[in-house]
Amino acid sequence: MKPWLPLLVLLLGGCVGGTQPPSELRIDDADAWQALCKDGVRVRAISEEGICADHRGLAMWTNKPRAVRMAEEAAK
Repeated sequence: MKPWLPLLVLLLGGCVGGTQPPSELRIDDADAWQALCKDGVRVRAISEEGICADHRGLAMWTNKPRAVRMAEEAAK
């Protein structure tokens, strides 16, 4: 068991996590809903549903995800 102890410690240490905090969620601009809310706040989200709910509603879209734009172009 002693020869396996350093490997076991290394594996358990990797599972627990390091000193770095978990990385934040990053949204690619091409795949994000981006909007300007009525109170002037710019918002990015993965889903369009409720995107400006906390900011008095949606004023205008500044970007739609790539898939949505392509579907709209194909429908024209």
